[in-house]
This record gives sequence, C-alpha cells and structure tokens, in this order.
Amino acid sequence: EDYPFLHPNGKTLYFSSKGHNSMGGYDVFKTTYDDATQTWSKPENLEFPVNSPDDDILFVTDSLEKTAFFSTGRYSPYGKIDVLKINTERRPMNSAVIKGTVVKEEASQSLKSKITVKNMENGEIVGSFQAQDNGDYNLELPNGGKFLFTVETPGIPTQSDAVNVPVAYTLKPYKQMISYDNKILKITNYFDGKVDDENYAMMIDFIEKKAKLEVNETEPYNNNLLNNKNTSNNGNDNLNSVSTNNPTAQSNDSNSTKTNTNKNVTNDQLLEIAKTDAKEASEEAAKLKQEAQDAFGLATQKTAESVAKQKEADDALANANSITDVAKKNEELAKANQLKEDANIATSVANTATNLAKKLEVDASIQQKEADLTNQYISQLEAVTKNKNNKEALAKLDAIQKELDGISKQKNQSDELFTSLKAESELKQQELANTQKKNTTITNEINAIKNETQTLEKDLANENDKSIKENISAQIRELNNEIDLKNKELNTNNQKINSLQNEVDGVNQELLVAAKILNESTDGINVKNNNNRSEEH
Repeated sequence: EDYPFLHPNGKTLYFSSKGHNSMGGYDVFKTTYDDATQTWSKPENLEFPVNSPDDDILFVTDSLEKTAFFSTGRYSPYGKIDVLKINTERRPMNSAVIKGTVVKEEASQSLKSKITVKNMENGEIVGSFQAQDNGDYNLELPNGGKFLFTVETPGIPTQSDAVNVPVAYTLKPYKQMISYDNKILKITNYFDGKVDDENYAMMIDFIEKKAKLEVNETEPYNNNLLNNKNTSNNGNDNLNSVSTNNPTAQSNDSNSTKTNTNKNVTNDQLLEIAKTDAKEASEEAAKLKQEAQDAFGLATQKTAESVAKQKEADDALANANSITDVAKKNEELAKANQLKEDANIATSVANTATNLAKKLEVDASIQQKEADLTNQYISQLEAVTKNKNNKEALAKLDAIQKELDGISKQKNQSDELFTSLKAESELKQQELANTQKKNTTITNEINAIKNETQTLEKDLANENDKSIKENISAQIRELNNEIDLKNKELNTNNQKINSLQNEVDGVNQELLVAAKILNESTDGINVKNNNNRSEEH
C-alpha cells in the first residue's frame, strides 16, 4: 500500500495499491474508520474514471470531498505522469457493460448466438453482438433503459425478450445468461451481483478505450489479393481466382503456396463477372433510393393523418363535454379516446417510416459505393490484364479488395429494422396472449367463488342454529368481498388488454408499412381497418 492521504476528518483514508481488485498498475482505494468497532472498512476501489489500467496515485481531496487531485500515467509518455483535477460527485456513466453467457439446453446446440439489441424508447438498433464458440459475449449499451434483445441461435427459432438495464453509477459489468427451455428463450439477469476479479479483467479493454489510452484496436487484415510476381511461371493466363462475394482475387500470403481455386475462369470472364456485379449493385442502389423516397412520402402522409385524427379527437372531446346525457357522453368520450389512439398509431407509423427511409438511404449509399469500387476494380484489372507486371495496378486492386471485403460484411440496416419490428410484434402479441389468459383464470376464480357462495347460501337457508348461521353469513360476506376484489382485478386486466391490443395494432401497422416498402411478405400481420375489425394480410 502506497501514497496514503488521510482526510482532515481523520476517518477517511485514500491510498494506492496494486492489489484489492486493481485494474492494472496502481489504483486508488478508499477506506473509512468505524469508531464503534475500531476497525477500517474493506478498501473500496474508486473505479473508472479515476482508476485505469495505468498507474493512478497521489489522490488528494478537498475538505468537502467534492474536488480531488491525483496523478496518472494514462495520457503520459513513458516515465512521466500528469496531475488531474476532477469533480468527485457521483454521476451515471455513459455506457453499461453486460458480460453474458449462452447456455446449452441440448448437447448438440450451438452456442454461437447472435444478439441484436434495440432501444425500445426510440426504436434505434443499438448493435448486433456475436457470442463466441464457448457462448461468452460482451455487450456495451447505453446506460440504463428498456431494450429488446433478439436472439438468433442456429437450429432454434429467432425469439425476443425485453430487458430493463438499470443505470450504472460505477464501473460494474452486469452479468446475464441466455438459455432455452423447450426451445423457448429465457434471459436471466444478475444485475445486483458482486463484481469479481474475472469481471474486472474483462473490463480492461473497455476501460482503455474510455480512458483514451493508446491501444491498437485494428486487427491485421487478411490480404485476399494474390501477389503475382511469378504468375508467368504457371503458364496460366488467369491472374487471380474469383471471390464468392466480390469480383476480387483470393490467395494465401506470400509465404504460402500460390493456388487458384477457380482455374477455369479466364481474365475476360473475370471482367464480365465484375461488370455484372457492378451493374447489379448500381441497380440495387437505385431501388433502395426509390424505397427511401417512398418511405419518406408515406411518413408525410401518416403525419398528416395523425394531425387530422387528433383534430377529430379534440372535436369529439369538446362535443362530449357539452353533452348532458351520461350514456351519449360516455359514447362520445370513447370515440374521442379511440381517435386519439389512432392519431398516436399514425404518428408511430410516420416515425417508423422516417427511420426506415433514413436506413434505406444508408443502404443505398453503401450499395452505390460497392458499385463505384467494383468499377474501379474493373479498370485496374483491365490494366493488369494488359501488363501482368503492373505493380501499381496490383496495389490498387489490393486496396479496393479490402474495401469491398469490408462492405460485404455490412448488413442492410433496413433489414435489421424489419427484423426488429417483427421481434417486437411477436413479443407484444405474446404479452397480450398471456394477459388474455390471465383474464380466463380470474373469471374461473370468480365463478368458483360464486359457486361456493351459492352453496353457503343454501346451507344458511336450511340452518336453524343462530351461531352457525352467523358464521355462515360471515363467510358469505367474506366471499362477496373477494368477488368484488376479483372483479376489480378483472376490470384492471381488461384495461391492460385494451392497451396491449392498441400497442399490438400499432406495432403491426408499423410492420405492415415496412413490409410493403421492402417488398417483404405480409402474411400473418393482423391490423385493424377503419371499422376496427381485424384484418389479416
């Protein structure tokens, strides 16, 4: 233990240590003295952003413990340190980190699940995360909020579940487990667990990035372009083999044996393939741009519809307030509420259409970039075809290949949005089905209590003993009170069903709009028509 600082209150001690769950090097710790037990508390790691994987020492606070100074090597050249002044008041972090594990239900089950996370407040996709071969995965999410986790596991239907992530005020990696019960997704959260050494070790990369340390986050790129210095020796006019994703070349590195996996492809055929790819990418870009325009147009239409519905709702509400007849007043109020709900749904659909349009524009831009790069590839390949020793053209081919490889790994944002909407629809429908099932359970309980009450009423009519009659009457009153409570519970549940039904209709309308814009199947998507009758597309 080094670099101690005893606060003027005489009870708070700050010091630096390489033990006690240190993140790496020296970390600053805090301990307080208990007069009653005459002992010091267990050292508490001040965590990120005070501590980092580098040395953090000489922590000194003011008398109110609101401002502190300390030394750190995180920004400094080797052998030097900086002195930082910080505000020590506790504030939420920008990100929350989840360390999770996928667990097998059966021995043959794959653990390489893909987890797509959607922010349920704004509908944005936070990111897609891939579990490792052993099932481990790490998620970096916005700090606090409600998220929709969509899990894709090979051999198991894609399913979703909602996860409420609490706000983190300290560097605490949350734990999570993804499992299946009869192929039904189960997400178990351990957000209140203690932080152990293993979890701190897992956080090092995350801390380094947040602390702006000089770390190399780039991985060696696998060069797929064959260096053809000895191409003429193989007596083959083919310069390179053809990639399955892009009109580019494949090879092993310079130390390996040069092979051609498509020896029957001539240079002319390779050029034709590249031209076809460029044309298809350009056509796909144009198609996506048109879909984006359609989505923007629909968003404008739905916004106007929302404004009109809201005006109708306001008029109906004003009319209801002027009606004295209770029945007619309630009828007009119900109409106003439904119009208001329709306006909200139209607004949600407009927002989804706008979001989809923006993502389609991004997808179109990526497709157009692929077309442009492929055309550049064609030009360089033609140059290499004319002169096999054209090193400049070969170098450019290599660079273009890398860019095309990067593009081929990107997924369409519009497709991910559609998948997310489908998952959200399924989640809402399941929640609605569970709530409707609860209604049946409550109704059965009410009927059972009523039957019991009727039996007691018959016993009461046939009983002459006064004390027994009083006892039976008390039981009947208690059962009637229970029936009243159950009816209130039933009424509350019915209100929840109506609310969920509106949510399902809203999500399904969003899904239907997205499906039509993206030319996806609309089978099984149930929405309400203007007469509030359910329609299945």
